[in-house]
Amino acid sequence: MLSSDNTAEQPLEISLVDRKAEIVEVVLDLLAETPLEKVTTRQVAGVLGVTQPALFRHFRNREALLLAVVTRTREALAGEAERILREEATGIGRLGALAATILGHVESNPGLPRLIFGQSANDGDAVSQAIRHVVAMQRSAVQEFFMQGQREGDLSRSATPQRAASLYTGMIQGTVLQWQMAGRPAGLADEAGPLVDMWLEGVAAAPDAATDDAEKAESAETASPSTATPTIEELNVRPIIARGQDPLETILAALERQARGSVLLVEAPFRPAPLLVLLDQRGHGVQADPLPDGGWIVEVVVGKAPVADLRELEAPGPLERVLEAACSIEPGEIYLARLPRFPRMLIPHLEERELAYELLDRGVRGTLLLIRGG
Repeated sequence: MLSSDNTAEQPLEISLVDRKAEIVEVVLDLLAETPLEKVTTRQVAGVLGVTQPALFRHFRNREALLLAVVTRTREALAGEAERILREEATGIGRLGALAATILGHVESNPGLPRLIFGQSANDGDAVSQAIRHVVAMQRSAVQEFFMQGQREGDLSRSATPQRAASLYTGMIQGTVLQWQMAGRPAGLADEAGPLVDMWLEGVAAAPDAATDDAEKAESAETASPSTATPTIEELNVRPIIARGQDPLETILAALERQARGSVLLVEAPFRPAPLLVLLDQRGHGVQADPLPDGGWIVEVVVGKAPVADLRELEAPGPLERVLEAACSIEPGEIYLARLPRFPRMLIPHLEERELAYELLDRGVRGTLLLIRGG
């Protein structure tokens, strides 16, 4: 007869994802009380009650451990920025909410400042680059909220969004550093309101007369690029983010040059969740796909022009669908499609019909096709 111990339901083995999350929590707890340089894999394994080889099954070395901490931070803050973007609020309201979110996250994870301030000086390693990614993401959000405040007439047009974002993130970092040096007293998130008020004074919160440059910038932002020719372009923002700079201005400038139906493929080192929401709200179609190296490709279709996704069709389905569309395309119209592979057999048919087209071979992700009616 089985004993009660044998019949009792045994707990399921902890999942790989949960185990990694547990390890990251241990690292954060250690950082809260231990200098960065003294946090070792041996120490982490000891707290977990496992051997170092067992720890290395999840993270191959100390750098991978620290990188996981930064990645979790970026994903958490990206989710919060996305939430703020989706909520109805003024630009100034969103700026206040973002500051409270960042400071609240730091207060809940008091080990973060040691990692961020202690690691950022090491320019070449992956952890430092990941930290710069977090800062760049924050600056992008601040810049967008600041421009919203300018459009609403609540913020001065004489201040540039780039400088305003740099000042904002600098004040956040300074506040966190002072909190750390003061022994991490409770109420860090409560400093968000006074901090934003002081920042607003610094960037001239009171609206003033728009300068010629600001008027031109707004005109360029709202003008329709209908006279341009639809095209496919690629933009790699990895180098920009690696330098700790904000890629938003570069992305928006590239989109302003494009006609409706154009496609801009943005390559980033991580999934830029807030950017996806922002571009969708600005009237563009967005789709993000992972890359083998951990990066992401964001496909931005200007003006949310429809895209036929034919990648799941068996041959000759994609060819037939494209030719059917090509037969009915009118001058000035476009046809966009994602194909499962490079369509060598399609090209002669398009040239026979004297249709202008562009193809971008994306390897395992298929080929992007743009046809322009002439």
